[in-house]
Amino acid sequence: MKNHKEEAKPPRSVTLRQLILDISTGQEKEIYRRLHDKGRRLFRYEGDLEETAACYRHVIEELLSKPKIGAGPMPIVLVSSREPEKTGQFEVLLLNRRAVNPPARAKPWGGRHPPPGHYNCNLVKYNRYYTMAGTAWSQIIDTPVINKGDYPPPVAMAEILWELTFHGWTEEENKKFMDELKHRLEEAEARFRQSNNGDDFAKKGMAA
Repeated sequence: MKNHKEEAKPPRSVTLRQLILDISTGQEKEIYRRLHDKGRRLFRYEGDLEETAACYRHVIEELLSKPKIGAGPMPIVLVSSREPEKTGQFEVLLLNRRAVNPPARAKPWGGRHPPPGHYNCNLVKYNRYYTMAGTAWSQIIDTPVINKGDYPPPVAMAEILWELTFHGWTEEENKKFMDELKHRLEEAEARFRQSNNGDDFAKKGMAA
């Protein structure tokens, strides 16, 4: 991180690595304070500010230790919150630039093989934004950050770090959480299919 007095706003698009490197000492302190206050507000975190700062310093060190790679398929974007109750706030998301509108007059269907008049709303092509939580740090460190609202660097960086660490303090911890979540979802889907097959079998037996 740079130690300079000028704290100009970053360009509208800069990589996550460069955004971290351009943070000044004064901005770094503000980032930790914002994260600490948010943790206390949302999760009643009882640790002190220095403990919060130490945790996030390790996060930043790990992020900067990642080998340089090309940009990820979806840039990080900072946009105004889409939820009415969060007016004036913003979200950190991944932007799917290849997203398309769903078929006209079709209704969303949360799964494969949608019935007539519906579309699978889980398909990537129909979703413009994705959450950044659980994203592999090594795959996103050199991805552009599009600061649509020209939010000040400490504000933008604090929210990005919050999202990246939502499921763990390291990339490995985040990966473990997402692997477990995927496993639970696959088990639930298997039980759902088995239940449906059982219902079909019962219906056929009654019809016979």
